[in-house]
Amino acid sequence: MSASLAALTLLCLVGLDQVGRWLSPGVVDPPWSRWPLISVMALVVTVWVYLRGKLGPFVSADVVPERVSNAMNLLPDAVVLLDQDGRVVLVNDAFKTLVSPKAVQIGDSLDAHSWWCEALSLAPGGVDLPWTQVLKAAVPRVRVALLFALHGRSPVPVRLTCTPVSAEASKLLGCLVTVAEQGPVDSPTSHVSNQPLHGVSA
Repeated sequence: MSASLAALTLLCLVGLDQVGRWLSPGVVDPPWSRWPLISVMALVVTVWVYLRGKLGPFVSADVVPERVSNAMNLLPDAVVLLDQDGRVVLVNDAFKTLVSPKAVQIGDSLDAHSWWCEALSLAPGGVDLPWTQVLKAAVPRVRVALLFALHGRSPVPVRLTCTPVSAEASKLLGCLVTVAEQGPVDSPTSHVSNQPLHGVSA
């Protein structure tokens, strides 16, 4: 979208320049008269490159196939799938129930939700967040014991697992975050594999 706008703007500027020359035939423009047009063209290209690097690709719900989303909804554990920049790509129904009435939208940065970090007794935006460490080092953080307390509810013991998601060429694609509630006996209830996920395909 941004590339199309940049190209359209450049075409309009060049077209206006040509129309001006057609309306004033025989007029020789001094060399300095071309600098405003060149400056505007350079500015458009610079802004486009900056915004593309700053915002990155747009994240939408279409990134995850429907069958993968349906499979995640069958799990009893809360699941959040992040891309390599820590933005939310998928949340399952169990996660929505866990954090209700709060919500996390597709494309949001998980670190930006301070209430989520505080509910897990983690420092918001800290470099030691489990999923942040996984995205940096591609090393799983398995069954981290935490207490989850949200909206004045009684604290619930949970196990937080962060698993790197990588392609066949070992390129890190993101992180799978699962939150499994613990019963009276401290035994695992998670049904999500703790091993790194490889070869995830559409």
